[in-house]
Amino acid sequence: MRNRTRPSYEYQRLENRALLSADGIVVADYRDDFARDDSHWSYGFNRSGDLDEVLEFEALVGDRVLRPSSQVTDAGALVLNAKGGHPGRSTEQFAIATWTVPQSGVYSISDSFVRVPSFNFAGSDGVEVRVFVNDEAPLQQSIVGVDDSGFFDLTIGHLNRGDAVRVAFGPNGNHAFDSFETDFSIRVHEELVQQVANFRSTVDSNLETDSRNRVSQSEWELLWNAPQGWQPTGVPGDRTTGSIDDIESYTSVVRANSSLLTPVGSGEVAGSPAFHLRFDRLGGHTGIGESQDVSFLDRYAIAAQTIERSGRYSLTDSFVETSLRSQDGVEVRVFVNGTEHEYFREVVDGGDRQAFDVDFGQLNRGDTVYVAFGANENHNGDGFETDFSLVRELPRAEPLREIEAQQILYARDFGAIPNDRISDVKAINDVIREARRSDIPTRIVLEEGIYNIFSTESSSVGNPRYFFTLIGQNDLEIDGQGAKLVVETYDRGLFRVLDSENIVIRNLTIDYAELYRDVGNPINDIYRVNTFSQGTILSADESSKSFVLDVDDAVSVVPDETFVFGDDPDIRAWGYLLEGDSGSRLKYDSLWHYNTTAIEPIRPGQYRITVNEFHGIEAGDRYVLQRRVNVGAIGVFAEAHHVSVIDVTIHSSPSAFVTAKEASHINIIRSQAETAEGRWRSINADGVHGQSLRTGFWVEDSSFDAVGDDVMNFYTVPSVIVGKPAVDQITLASVNIDVLRGISDQLWEVGDLATFVDPVDGMTLFEARVEAIKSTNFGHPQFGILPTRTLTFDKPIQGVRFATGPTENDSEGFRNDTAVYNSSTSRGFLVQGSSLTNARRFGQFLMADDVQLVDSTYHGLTDSAIAAHNESNWPIGLYSSNVLVQNNQFLRNGFSSRYFANGYLAGVVAFNMDSLGHRFVERHEFGISRIEITDNVFRGWGKTAIAARNVSGLTISNNRIYSPLAYPDRSSNQWFALDIQFSREIELFDNELFSNVEMLRDIRNL
Repeated sequence: MRNRTRPSYEYQRLENRALLSADGIVVADYRDDFARDDSHWSYGFNRSGDLDEVLEFEALVGDRVLRPSSQVTDAGALVLNAKGGHPGRSTEQFAIATWTVPQSGVYSISDSFVRVPSFNFAGSDGVEVRVFVNDEAPLQQSIVGVDDSGFFDLTIGHLNRGDAVRVAFGPNGNHAFDSFETDFSIRVHEELVQQVANFRSTVDSNLETDSRNRVSQSEWELLWNAPQGWQPTGVPGDRTTGSIDDIESYTSVVRANSSLLTPVGSGEVAGSPAFHLRFDRLGGHTGIGESQDVSFLDRYAIAAQTIERSGRYSLTDSFVETSLRSQDGVEVRVFVNGTEHEYFREVVDGGDRQAFDVDFGQLNRGDTVYVAFGANENHNGDGFETDFSLVRELPRAEPLREIEAQQILYARDFGAIPNDRISDVKAINDVIREARRSDIPTRIVLEEGIYNIFSTESSSVGNPRYFFTLIGQNDLEIDGQGAKLVVETYDRGLFRVLDSENIVIRNLTIDYAELYRDVGNPINDIYRVNTFSQGTILSADESSKSFVLDVDDAVSVVPDETFVFGDDPDIRAWGYLLEGDSGSRLKYDSLWHYNTTAIEPIRPGQYRITVNEFHGIEAGDRYVLQRRVNVGAIGVFAEAHHVSVIDVTIHSSPSAFVTAKEASHINIIRSQAETAEGRWRSINADGVHGQSLRTGFWVEDSSFDAVGDDVMNFYTVPSVIVGKPAVDQITLASVNIDVLRGISDQLWEVGDLATFVDPVDGMTLFEARVEAIKSTNFGHPQFGILPTRTLTFDKPIQGVRFATGPTENDSEGFRNDTAVYNSSTSRGFLVQGSSLTNARRFGQFLMADDVQLVDSTYHGLTDSAIAAHNESNWPIGLYSSNVLVQNNQFLRNGFSSRYFANGYLAGVVAFNMDSLGHRFVERHEFGISRIEITDNVFRGWGKTAIAARNVSGLTISNNRIYSPLAYPDRSSNQWFALDIQFSREIELFDNELFSNVEMLRDIRNL
């Protein structure tokens, strides 16, 4: 911790943390590199006050203190030095530090701060900081007041060689006394770059004698543009055809020998349109040029790659070096789908070398990238060397998919025998313990069949809330081999993982059920779900808020007192109505849940159910009554890293499928939550639930149908303030549903950014960075002794409200108190190729950064398919930034009574700032930023297709928006395709609206 008696701001001591971080590599640092000749830095200012045009930047000159040249008289006190500087005289004259990217990659700014010291009190109105790339719009901008500090940590994204990262410091109104101090680091993140295809690797693979087993995803397809009728035997075909513009003419090259790929293979025919055209291990040669071919059509050597996953792509690490013998150079062209979508086209002269890196931005699944090399009039000497890669920018590192096991343990050898109706809990725990004892990479193998999971006196070991605990266990794979785990205890989780790394659970089915009928052979036994009851409403009495439910007891358990809503916050006993006479979708305009307050047996199979609300309940409705206990089937907790669930199916659960808290890199691959035969619903809560994760979920090719809550939920839980030992220290606890709780030591780390929020109006108060952490205890008269953490920050903590809890006049309790979020958590999420259907409430509840949601289907969700906003009245949060929503299908979403009644702002895809109780204060607060919604399809949407409020940097493009939901009791003419309010830096282009009714597009108060 710095010496606080010194007036200067010595934050840089924390930079050692950045140098040691596993998350990226520090490649540049403002203070350490300042004014070094070999550092890729340059320093300038925008003399005209215009930041939009890079050509207007002028260099700063000097040694360790850089200023405008002596000829410049209108820049005032503008200066940059190793510790900070001062902006210029104009209201928008910025001092700018520029770092030029030496190598392509994904970059971020970290460990940043800018401070305006208190000696500026005489007249400064603060300093503005902006971060941008080249001359594009700012990625981030903020104002830092006097005697305050601000931060600009930022995921920049993929950059190519030569791109310029610019951090600019300017006045906020006037420049008087605007001295500032600053430092920041730039990191490159190799783990966030997915190599899709490399040219030279592709050629090497194609030149192998047996190339049939090559992996196509990592290779380019090698082609040329052949004339119609062309034959390898020497038939030239119609030379007037086969233009580079005609993609249908592209034809594969084939292996000629161990060093060449040509159109004809061996036996090249002189005079053929393909003459001389080839690929080799270093590059290749173009085909005949227009001056040598009677058809005047160039023949190109072409590499093509079709995109399998939508996302952000770049062509990187590229070069072409032409032969000295080339008479007029080689033309290089880069385009997508067709030459009408061209990104690069240039002739490289003989003997020259040139890069052709391209940032494509968003590409959709099915798009094809082409790189073509052709003659410039003639092909004489047009040999070339080249290499290039197509890469995808990921929001987080790729998932762990398998363990390289050094031993295999068979569960049968420890007594876990399928299809015997005997509890397998002890035997499976025994084999897990043996794997931990061995302490080498291990695969535990089950076998196909039913394993019965229930408590017995001899098997009740470990955590009472979970059957199987993996703790302090690394490099373990549990391979079910098609096994089915039938969990006969409705209120216990199955797997718990904590303080472990590299865990894979694969190839099994999970069902919470009890034996309904023994049919002789155990494998054919009939089980019924034990986490909910389902049935048909025979009669309904609105006056008593009750109805008679005829329960299908062959499919589900009958309800008892455990289905009644009580005081325990971990038990949620409620139900909901279903649509029609089949399927799992919830009923239109019904409540999103009905709390069960009483259950009375009437006759066998029939029960009178009393609920708290009665809206929409009618005789003949189908109804599902849950006994939800907040323990998920698979729980991943503190200090668990790289945990993968692969090819796992779950039919029921007391709560979520996979829930994770304060862990990192959790992966759900080719897995599904789905209804079992005869059942109307699946699990009782979320499909995937991530709370305060350092690095988030990767969900791929998975499906989640009929789940009992949000399909996916990504957010950070706030802390509340219970003490203030010093001016720069606070003591924190956590809170959930008005219950004060302890706080874990995994939630905060030195260097984290804390965001202080007033939940009453949803506004950010300020940010501060953690300098030190101490474990403490706090005594509360109601909740007892709680483990807490005392955090030391880099500045005084002022203007906050301490946790008071519920009082006689304050029923909201802790929800009104200052919320302290760790904004360094909940980062890096990917959902691709997945299906989210027929859930209660949201498909994607999103309060996270660096997120990609692509190639997925959102269908039959009662509320928003994607709801991205802080929910300060829960409280959970914080704000989402750098989010890509691309190439998804949104079908029939937004139809619950709660959704229709939302007068605040509701949309199928909604990015909204809100406040306690969804009250909105019309003050610009741009916590949500850098949102791209592109290439999606909307059909059958309620109220609004896309909604946004107080968003900075919003792009909505190439979306197709079809008719809204049409019901006789609601006028779709009152609904908006787009509803955007109080936002800035908005781009709307190429969106198509299709409808047989009048559709309004409303963009207000921008």
